[in-house]
Amino acid sequence: SITEEHQKTPSFHLERESEREREREESLAFTRRLLINTQSKNSLRSQVSQRLTSESV
Repeated sequence: SITEEHQKTPSFHLERESEREREREESLAFTRRLLINTQSKNSLRSQVSQRLTSESV
């Protein structure tokens, strides 16, 4: 039966869970890094464009 299988391999299920948790944390960290990179690039671009417009005036 299914319950017997669960009793036999609880550590396996726990490992799968922790693996899934780690994957989600890594993807979150990756997304956060992407966001930070994008934001810093955007701020750099806006600084450059502001400098260009102030020089052209």
